[in-house]
Amino acid sequence: MPPGVARVPLEPAAWAARPVRPAPVSAPQRQARLDSLFVRALGSMRAQWLQALATEPPVPARHLRAYVRSVCDQALQPRTRPSSLLQLLVRPQYQAIWCDFVAEACAGDSVDHDLSMQCRAA
Repeated sequence: MPPGVARVPLEPAAWAARPVRPAPVSAPQRQARLDSLFVRALGSMRAQWLQALATEPPVPARHLRAYVRSVCDQALQPRTRPSSLLQLLVRPQYQAIWCDFVAEACAGDSVDHDLSMQCRAA
């Protein structure tokens, strides 16, 4: 052993170097985090939809095209995690909010309702 290096018992050194686990998160804290994540994702989606809508000509299915384009753009962005949003959308409370957002986004279109619903679900 080199001079000046103290002998440290292995067990205390291993204990000090162990991985630290994060503190458990309570159910209300977890729900607040999920809510925050969903609000950010919805805000981002709304901003992208408005940006896409601004470039659409004033013709039928304008809102629907902007919605489909913004969903595709969101999915193709490498820095986002679409799986996170999809995991949130399986929860009924978020699914209801998302459906309301889509209904509101596409409400101004003068396009066949069945066609609109098929495009939204795609």
